[in-house]
Amino acid sequence: MIEPIPNYDDRKTTPPDEPEAKGYCTICGQPFWEGDAIYTVDGCVCETCLKENYREFA
Repeated sequence: MIEPIPNYDDRKTTPPDEPEAKGYCTICGQPFWEGDAIYTVDGCVCETCLKENYREFA
């Protein structure tokens, strides 16, 4: 007979820990996650704020 694994049900039903933000946008405060593109124009700026605040029209 197979022996039960201790705390198996708890591990299968417990969600993983929330990831920690690597930083925050200096304009809107949106968190940066690992792998996100960060623009350092005026501090750390997210892509949305970059497009809204620093876009140039040709």
